[in-house]
Amino acid sequence: MGLDNSLRILQLIDDATVGGGQQHVLLLSRGLKARGFNVTVACAANGYLVHELHKLSIPVVPIALSNRISFGQLFRLKILCKELRVDVLHSHGGTAGLWGRLAGMWSKVPVRIHTHHGLHALHWNRSLSVIAAQGVERLLKRSVSSVICVSEGEARLGILRKVIDPRNCVVIRNGIDLQDYEHLSDAQSLRKEFGLLPDHIVIGTVGRFHVQKGYEYLIRAIPIVLEQHPHAQFLLAGEGELLESVRSMIASSGLAEKVILTGARYDIPNFLGAMDIFVLPSLWEGYPLSLLEASAAGKAIVATDVEGNNEIVRERVNGLLVPPRDPDALACAIGELISDVALRNRLGASAREIARSSYSSELMIDSIAALYRKSYEANQNV
Repeated sequence: MGLDNSLRILQLIDDATVGGGQQHVLLLSRGLKARGFNVTVACAANGYLVHELHKLSIPVVPIALSNRISFGQLFRLKILCKELRVDVLHSHGGTAGLWGRLAGMWSKVPVRIHTHHGLHALHWNRSLSVIAAQGVERLLKRSVSSVICVSEGEARLGILRKVIDPRNCVVIRNGIDLQDYEHLSDAQSLRKEFGLLPDHIVIGTVGRFHVQKGYEYLIRAIPIVLEQHPHAQFLLAGEGELLESVRSMIASSGLAEKVILTGARYDIPNFLGAMDIFVLPSLWEGYPLSLLEASAAGKAIVATDVEGNNEIVRERVNGLLVPPRDPDALACAIGELISDVALRNRLGASAREIARSSYSSELMIDSIAALYRKSYEANQNV
């Protein structure tokens, strides 16, 4: 195999539903194919990612991955790497990272890359799970050519906790397709879909209903916001294991008429266009696509001051930062942006300008493609 863009790339991720990791794999695979790479994606058999990849004529190999010990999963991946004659195996996330790195070593794939889209295990409260996850990562951290972290903060944390080797760690931030945000459709038509009036101030968010996203604290902040701003309306888009729990919190708090759970949305640019304020109350992050997308849509942002978020949001430049797990601070920041239209507009305009200069997926794809070539060349010269 030469050192040109004909390298055979296998992207590996466990889940195929809507999420930041899946969107990343989709954009990366599309960009790599456009650059002449031979790209295949292995993931769950059904879901958003599979549907979108098929539209791009990118081959998808269905594979079921779980965190349970399974020699069958490992053997299936080993055979797949051999059948495809993979030059670069790029795994994404914890589950795919476990099996991908093991299978890559076993099948002697020349280049093995792993991307951490968030060091989630380091934030779990279950101590035994944390210890086990850290142990696995420490064993595997030198099994790859490179580990990609999507933010500087994530890289520092991983190195500090000794689950990332600084000698093979590279930071490549996430990007988005900025063309999707060039011409947003009429926001009022989408607001009508949810029965919102023109004078409503719409505060929204997009993400998985997972403990990481801190939705509990947003729901607790909403009654505080409504005391001063009864015309506020909230849109929460996404799916996940905590969806029904959040739904119950909304109902028990008497907020059913003020908070709309939209389910998964596939028209994110236009959906964001219908909002006035974007909020992300995360407890931890990697480098969240939702903040990049909200910025590209020109929205003022309220986000928690955690690693990842605070590399995107600059206090009073393109948004407001608040402490995590603090409903009062969250409500205060949202209320300030509702009251101060000039501030809201200024932050939104600044967010859009920063997005245009910094968040292009083309920069991300070029960086990853260069890493593939460099790593493959280094392997051939060993």
